[in-house]
Amino acid sequence: MIFKKKISKIIFYLISLFFVIGIILLLLITRLEGHKLVSNPMAERDLIEKTPDHFSLSYEDVNVTSEDGLRLFGWFIPSKNGAVIIAQHGYKANREFLLEEAEILNRNGFGVLLTTVRTHDNLNWRAKVNNHDK
Repeated sequence: MIFKKKISKIIFYLISLFFVIGIILLLLITRLEGHKLVSNPMAERDLIEKTPDHFSLSYEDVNVTSEDGLRLFGWFIPSKNGAVIIAQHGYKANREFLLEEAEILNRNGFGVLLTTVRTHDNLNWRAKVNNHDK
């Protein structure tokens, strides 16, 4: 009888220990995965390799300078029907990721302005690094 109680206690403690270890591992994995979602290191970003030329789209390079002097770049694909759609890439992407959508929209008559956000463009990366060095 005493032996069964000891075995039961040991099993209970082992199950509890595995449960606590499982919770700790789950929290650690969640934290690491969450960090991946909110961080976007420059070393892991994709450089722009394709332009609208790759989709036989006529376009012009456009840019705007922010108040602090950083130039933000984009591509403007002219409209055939007078309507223009402004397309903004996602957090871990760049304007190249929207070229297929821009091609479909333009094929259906729409103009498209593909914009970028701070430090998500080839030239902006160098500007960002240089600003940190100063």
